[in-house]
Amino acid sequence: MNAPSPCGRVPTAQWNFLRGNALLGMTRTPQERAERLLRQKQEGTIAMSEYEKGEQARRLLTEKLRQERLARDAQVAQAAEAADTKPARKQA
Repeated sequence: MNAPSPCGRVPTAQWNFLRGNALLGMTRTPQERAERLLRQKQEGTIAMSEYEKGEQARRLLTEKLRQERLARDAQVAQAAEAADTKPARKQA
């Protein structure tokens, strides 16, 4: 790393590194670290369950829309088939 300047100030890159480590919890006690990790794990579990609920809702909606599309396509095909199979009228 960079050496401190002659006036005793810590260079910016080194300061950001040290400050970042403090923000990440590298200076906390083991108990605080354990509590933070537990909290993160709990938040992760909650986030994952919310994600799975959202995915399930999307799958259900997609299946519903697919069924509606297939029904509509069947009606269109049936109407087209019925239009093609009508007996031709005799022209006078």
